[in-house]
Amino acid sequence: MFYSTSDCKRTPDVLYMTPHVVCLEDDGLCEDAGFDNQTEYKAVDCVSDQYTHAAEIFGEVPYVLTDVFNDSNCERYKGSLAHRADGDCLVLGGQTSEIVVMHTNGSATLKTFMPGRGCDNQDLVSEVLIDVNYFENSFCGMGGFVFYNNAYPGKLTRSRSSGSSSGFSRQAPSTDAAQ
Repeated sequence: MFYSTSDCKRTPDVLYMTPHVVCLEDDGLCEDAGFDNQTEYKAVDCVSDQYTHAAEIFGEVPYVLTDVFNDSNCERYKGSLAHRADGDCLVLGGQTSEIVVMHTNGSATLKTFMPGRGCDNQDLVSEVLIDVNYFENSFCGMGGFVFYNNAYPGKLTRSRSSGSSSGFSRQAPSTDAAQ
């Protein structure tokens, strides 16, 4: 979990979840994320269900949870990430800034800015509209992604659980992560 506040107590900016056979918790330790000249803090937690955990962590705060797959058919699970989707500027690892907004019609917009600390006066690199149908139907699209949000939080299926826990870490999921 990544936070813009040093106490790691408020709603996180981003959750990175990767499958691990063994997950080591930091017992609520909130620490500097270690990015040069950045003010980001991280906390590590171990969970077995990314959908329930994201729903609990974000509560009423809008979010977009994305399951990421190693293939365009969404058969090889790589990991999940969840963005706070309230329109705030989210700085990710000191390299990219994003704004994620949930719209009243159920769709979401993801704007990505590079490089720098903020979303003002920067070049917009990409803007993606995630149609409400992706959330409502949880189907695979956009090259290997499945999307969820507060209204459609998803649920853990037997094929994805396989008894492993997901550890939260800054690193993107590796292609050889255990399932």
